[in-house]
Amino acid sequence: MTDFDRQILAMLSDPLEMLFWIFGLYLAGFLFGLLIAWLRRDFRLVRTPFIVSLLLLYLALSAVLGLTFLWIGRLGSGGFGGTVLAQVGLLVLLGGLLGLFSGARGRDGFGAVAAGLLMLVPLVFLWLTFRPSRLSAPSPATGIRARVSGERGILLIVILLTLNVIAGLWLDKRMEVLELPASEGAAPPVSRASQLTDAEKAALAADLKAWADGFIIPFALNDEFTLIKVHSTHVMGFLHLQAGQPYVEQEDDQAFFAPVPCEDEQLVALFERGAQALVLIIDPDGSNTGVFGYSAAYCGQ
Repeated sequence: MTDFDRQILAMLSDPLEMLFWIFGLYLAGFLFGLLIAWLRRDFRLVRTPFIVSLLLLYLALSAVLGLTFLWIGRLGSGGFGGTVLAQVGLLVLLGGLLGLFSGARGRDGFGAVAAGLLMLVPLVFLWLTFRPSRLSAPSPATGIRARVSGERGILLIVILLTLNVIAGLWLDKRMEVLELPASEGAAPPVSRASQLTDAEKAALAADLKAWADGFIIPFALNDEFTLIKVHSTHVMGFLHLQAGQPYVEQEDDQAFFAPVPCEDEQLVALFERGAQALVLIIDPDGSNTGVFGYSAAYCGQ
């Protein structure tokens, strides 16, 4: 794992900060799309093509979120940070397209591109979506617009709705394996770090670094695994375990490796203050084949 990957992973450990930046960039892309719609004076979308455009964007969003499944495999290869940044860039692009299409719908339904901002308001966006065209006699549809209008458009909407439902169910099922498990009834593992002040985060990061620097490595945990590296970034600690033979993940491995962080009294004390830790399993060939997350919630604090 590179330093850049660790920085990105540390940012993901604070969900509020992460959502703030992602939403800010997404909103910037949306506003840029509105500007493009305003510059394209003749660009407008009636209801059916607009709904088709929305469903295509949501399907593309599912594909972007699907890149999350590459995270674990790339934590050890040095491509984790690049994958996350690619996802953010694609989200900004989708935000721009949504702004462009919403502005075109606002021009058609309200006579103003600024009406596309209604797309950002829950439920109110339905008004924008289904409002009739202001033109009493819209110009005949041509090209792609003709292919997504009328009966063809309705059929395409049904197909895209079905694909979106399938993609959503598939993502929900697959995302379960990416969650950091917590003990029954406990808060999510990422909940505490987001509640810290900047000063508390800085103090916690310094203490976590002191904890990581205190290890004497390599250290054999047992006949199968050796602790070969310990480091920290922000409020996230990393413990690298070298496997003596190619590692095959088992269903209960999260609990199997739990004693490594959860029985370390110094680390548990840091957990209580909001720190988190990742245990990374490294194969003999140097590739990363397993990642397990731990926090106060998992360790029962």
